[in-house]
Parts: sequence; structure tokens; C-alpha cells
Amino acid sequence: MLNGEVIRKIYAKDSPSVADLTLDQHLFLTYWAPKDSLGAEGFNAATMPYYCQFDWLEVYSWEESSNTFVLDWRDDFTGANGASVSNDNLAVWNNVSGGNNDRTEKVSSNVYIYDNTMTI
Repeated sequence: MLNGEVIRKIYAKDSPSVADLTLDQHLFLTYWAPKDSLGAEGFNAATMPYYCQFDWLEVYSWEESSNTFVLDWRDDFTGANGASVSNDNLAVWNNVSGGNNDRTEKVSSNVYIYDNTMTI
């Protein structure tokens, strides 16, 4: 869903991959700045740093009995500029490697609240 509108639906009856999704899932939000020509086209180091900002995040569960999505939690990323976004629902991982084709440092200090957004 995006802004209350369903963007894509895939039913288990139509996809073996979806039918296999019976365990808890994880949502990963990241920022990747590739070095290779495929993803680095137009890259200009003089315009760094780049940011990815999220105004809010909602996570839903599917309620089989009512055939609807049910809101599990929402984060509006309010707080002081520079504050951590880690809480009971969000975990920020340190030193996650993007491999040899990644310009970004994935450290917790690069994920913070700024102007009521989660900034990566």
C-alpha cells in the first residue's frame, strides 16, 4: 500500500512463492550507491552526501479471518534532530556490508531523525 492505495496484490493461489510466505517477514530500508556503471551513471562525488528520507512507516499484518490488512504499528519519526530511530519495532544494524560495489557506510550513526523524517 502507498498512501492508502493498494499498489500490488499477489495471491497465494496464483504464486507458489507467495504461498511459501508463512513465516514472519522483515522489511529492510537501506540506501545503496553503486560503483559500477549500471547504477552509477551520472554519479558526481561533488554533490555528495546523498540522503534517503522517510516521513513515516506503517507495517500491516494480513488478517485471514476478515480478509483485510490490520495495522501493526506506525512510526512518524518524531524527535530531536540527530536522535536514533532504534526502538522496539526498528533495529539499525551496524557495519552491514554492501560488498565491493557500494559507496555507502552502513553504520548506525548514518541513520537518524532529521526534521521529523528518518534519514539514511
